[in-house]
Amino acid sequence: MSRKRTKAAGKKVKHIRRRPKDLPIVARLFISNVCMILIPTAILIAVSPLLFSNSSSDAYLSALSAASNTYGSYSQMQWDYITNEILEQAAEQDMEHLENYAADAEALGAVVSVSENRHTIYTTAGTTDREVYRQAADLAGKPDEGNWFYFGENGLAIVRQSENSGPVYHVVIVNEAFNLRGPASEETTGYEMTVRAIVVIAIIAAVFMVAMLIVTAVTAATIRNPIKKLKKGVEEVGAGNLYYTIDYNSTNELGQTAEAFNLMRMQLIEATELQSEREKAQKEMIAGAAHDLRTPLTSIKGYVEGLRDNIADTPEKRAQYLKIIYNSTLDMEKLLDDLLTYSKLNLSTIVLTPKKIKICEYMADCTDELKEQLAAKDFRVRFFSYCKDDVCVMLDPDNFARVIRNIVSNSVKYRSENTHGELEFRLTQYTRTVLLEIADNGIGVDKEELSRIFDSFYRADKARTRSDSASKNSSGLGLAICKQIVTLHGGSVWATSEKGQGLTIHISLPIEKEEDNEHDSDH
Repeated sequence: MSRKRTKAAGKKVKHIRRRPKDLPIVARLFISNVCMILIPTAILIAVSPLLFSNSSSDAYLSALSAASNTYGSYSQMQWDYITNEILEQAAEQDMEHLENYAADAEALGAVVSVSENRHTIYTTAGTTDREVYRQAADLAGKPDEGNWFYFGENGLAIVRQSENSGPVYHVVIVNEAFNLRGPASEETTGYEMTVRAIVVIAIIAAVFMVAMLIVTAVTAATIRNPIKKLKKGVEEVGAGNLYYTIDYNSTNELGQTAEAFNLMRMQLIEATELQSEREKAQKEMIAGAAHDLRTPLTSIKGYVEGLRDNIADTPEKRAQYLKIIYNSTLDMEKLLDDLLTYSKLNLSTIVLTPKKIKICEYMADCTDELKEQLAAKDFRVRFFSYCKDDVCVMLDPDNFARVIRNIVSNSVKYRSENTHGELEFRLTQYTRTVLLEIADNGIGVDKEELSRIFDSFYRADKARTRSDSASKNSSGLGLAICKQIVTLHGGSVWATSEKGQGLTIHISLPIEKEEDNEHDSDH
């Protein structure tokens, strides 16, 4: 697992276009509340004509009832209208419509009489033509002839006759309920209006409740679904499935939570893999240490037994046995020292104390010292510098010296047989880094094994099969220690090799900026 994957997961949502599901939860709740008001209102406006409309006669009666309370010309116009309609339907012999208009007047409390040439063709049930006419005349105190309209304290009386040249039709309408005090049916009408108001209120409440339920359900679904995904993700990760991904791409709070969850999951994977690698390295270290300690211990044990059993019966043999025991002890001491250093590096208990070092001067001193040490081992050491003398790097001199010693020791151990050893140090300056190359003329490393030489306790197969003591004296930790120390310095290390043509170790270190140098010199 690399950091690239983690960064990619963190950037996943940034390129998503703004969509409805990207709205923040607060915005969603606000919109849902507004919809709870606007949607029912729109529905009520749409259905209001249906709530308050009826047949044409119901609409006319409602208008007539309202007009009757005005006690004016408008009321007379309405009664004239219904009277004229009755006359017209009588003239057309349309008894069905005549009865409908008469029923409209009767619904308001009136009695109606219609005659043709003084012959009754319609009268309100329970009355006669003459009774209705006499009632009208008594109510209004009007003569028995002509057309007239009366509206007073005693009630309403209308007498109307047709004016065409054919049969003469008379219409008489008497309504004692309509007077100056208002309709007698006011109580009944008020009750009906109350019932209608209750029905309308109930309908409004039902519409609002349904709208609220729908809007709430939709809003809840947009919040509940991603929460279910988050819950599922937590359960999967809790069960150990670190590769479960929450698929919810949004920029709102829930989307950000999902993104944070996925990022956390990637970090857990990375931490788990790192822990696994560390455990594997520790197991390899223990196994390698046990294997490498066994060889010198076996040697020491054997030669000690030889001394005890007087197998070394001459001073020369005893001296030889003691030398071998001593060298084996040194090998064990070197291995234990490497193990301790490697363990401290892995546990991050080693703290570097870097100093600003002129790298050319530092490497010149190192190579001069190595020339004297390796001269007895038939090794020639050369140093080439392609850097400015004042180029500085931040180094811990002691720990970086260990890097040089381990690389040189590795070159000495795996030198080519029957040849003079050669070590060449090259220092090259680049824009931001200096490159230190340490090349030998040893046996080299196969390309297939080159990437593993910095692993702990790794030794190339050729080294394992050598007859000399090179592999016996190698802990397999030297280059692994080098890599960790160089990494702590902010540098990098790698190797190149051609089979049978030696090994080259490349170390890149960052250059201290001149601005930093100038800043330090000012102080």
